[in-house]
Amino acid sequence: MAIVDPMDLVAGAEPIVPLERRVPLEALARDFASGRAVPDLPEVHLFRAPVRPIRVRGFERLGAAAAEVLSAWPALGLARDDPAEPVDVAIETLADGVRVDQRTPVPAVTDYIDAEGAALGLIGALIAAYLARDPGLVCLHAAATRTPRGLVLTLGSTNAGKSTLAAHLVARGLRSFGDDRILLAPDARGGDRGISLPLTHKLRLPLPDDAAPGFARFVQARAHVGDGEAVRLRLKPGEAARFGAEAPLAAFVLLERVPGASASLEPAASGQVVRELVRQSFAPQLDAERVLAIMIGFAARVPGYRLVYGRSAEAAALIEAAFGAVSTLGARDAKVPS
Repeated sequence: MAIVDPMDLVAGAEPIVPLERRVPLEALARDFASGRAVPDLPEVHLFRAPVRPIRVRGFERLGAAAAEVLSAWPALGLARDDPAEPVDVAIETLADGVRVDQRTPVPAVTDYIDAEGAALGLIGALIAAYLARDPGLVCLHAAATRTPRGLVLTLGSTNAGKSTLAAHLVARGLRSFGDDRILLAPDARGGDRGISLPLTHKLRLPLPDDAAPGFARFVQARAHVGDGEAVRLRLKPGEAARFGAEAPLAAFVLLERVPGASASLEPAASGQVVRELVRQSFAPQLDAERVLAIMIGFAARVPGYRLVYGRSAEAAALIEAAFGAVSTLGARDAKVPS
């Protein structure tokens, strides 16, 4: 995997934590992906974040599951595990599972039955540490797709079909900014933007019978790992925004999946949008009152819609018609300022 230059973190400044090894991390990534045993390391792993890297101790204990984290979140290298530099996350192997000890911004210890679950837990801890470094941001549990008018964020319950709909939109040529979580940067002047967290797309199996023609082939060509109940996709170059890419917000779309219903897109009441934004938000560095104020601001500045649909393919076509078809978007993806 490519190792990001630490100078990308803070323009014109030396990184706060010096990088001591870079090439060995690439070898570790290969070992993780192959399932080869990786010994405990006397160093901490550094992950990209504003201001200073996120320090993770014991990352190698995730084994092969660590490859999924590395594929989504840029790792910078290895640094000395210095007691004077506290870690943000510590991973421990237990007799019956794996423990993820999140230490910033709010301490939280969670035990998982396997490394795969712990890898997902680590991603949540990385997001929390990222937010602690830039407390003006919030994280939203939503799928995000780049359209010519900006980012369309789809929100809904666990079975609302966010991931399948997002994958249909990518299959139609639009760019994914993530199918599960995205960072939001509020701007009271109207410059609200989303920041990409290109985590692995996950689709439940079997695929819906009403999927668009060719959708199964699209999924099969990108299938990475699966267990019979779900499959993770590794999107091809250009199909997903890079980590930290940003784009303006175009709309919040609240999903309501109704079997047999024709797709319809109508304006949503502001109060309904606020409730859903609050319900899907994650910002452990902020108090509840501040989160509510931010979400009220988003709902006032960014249009909100309610999408009732029965077929993901029909819903994807409706979103594309409402917010624009495929265009050249890559040149407008900008790096998040440090």
